[in-house]
Amino acid sequence: MEVATFNTPAEGFRLTQAMSEAFQQHGFILVKDMFSKEEMELLLECFYTEEFRDKVFTRSDGGERGFQMALWWEPGNDTVGLVTRSRRVVETMRDLLGEQELYHLSSKLIMKSPKSGGAFAWHQDYGYFYENGILFPDCGSVSIPLDPCYRENGCLQIIPGSHKLGRLDHRKKGDLASVDTERLEEIIKVLGEPVMAETEPGDVLFFHSNLLHTSGPNISPDKRWNLVLAFNQTSNQPYHERFLPPVSKLEMVEDEMILSNHTKQSTIDKRFIENRQDDSVDNLKI
Repeated sequence: MEVATFNTPAEGFRLTQAMSEAFQQHGFILVKDMFSKEEMELLLECFYTEEFRDKVFTRSDGGERGFQMALWWEPGNDTVGLVTRSRRVVETMRDLLGEQELYHLSSKLIMKSPKSGGAFAWHQDYGYFYENGILFPDCGSVSIPLDPCYRENGCLQIIPGSHKLGRLDHRKKGDLASVDTERLEEIIKVLGEPVMAETEPGDVLFFHSNLLHTSGPNISPDKRWNLVLAFNQTSNQPYHERFLPPVSKLEMVEDEMILSNHTKQSTIDKRFIENRQDDSVDNLKI
């Protein structure tokens, strides 16, 4: 992780050439302390509201353990939406993906309970996006830990450089999409063992949609909550709307608004999806 890990300087974050080069080579960058402790505390408050509690459903890879998640299409104007639309997030992802205009594709909260949260199968995000009509992998995700994330509570594991493989075939594994185990083993022989993305609240992981990643079960006494924001280039919108909604313009906000305009609940409909609506892997082979 060290070769693609960067610290946020005291004067504030700015994307550098070294960061861009690391993203192109490894498929990700980890920025330490991109958000302040106060910003993260306000962000976390939003997920204890009734709005979020009512929209959580369970997913699993077919094993005994599952994890909880909520998924929504519109950023909204609560503090979650302000973080999603913040200049430091949107401009960084935009520039890493080639400086083309972006829109918000989706957001999800992944929740792994202490000593029970299940694993998330090995996959590429584009494995899902492709099935939903996105033609090119010109998209990326932003992972924001709400709790300390480490091996025992199911932190992200990634294979650096795997974004250069292109899109891999995915099969249905429980409720999830997963890459073929035999091919994964061969990839690891070539690219090396997965690395643990051990992170703290305030850290931010930017990664390409073709980067192979997983997260293990939570066998620790600590919960593990993680916010994942997905963005796509506006020119790469889905060719059908059977699952993903139509593209809507992303209204970027200044970073300072996260603190100055804090609100726990959005007055704009975030368009949460219901459990029964999540059919994004139904067409995959088992």
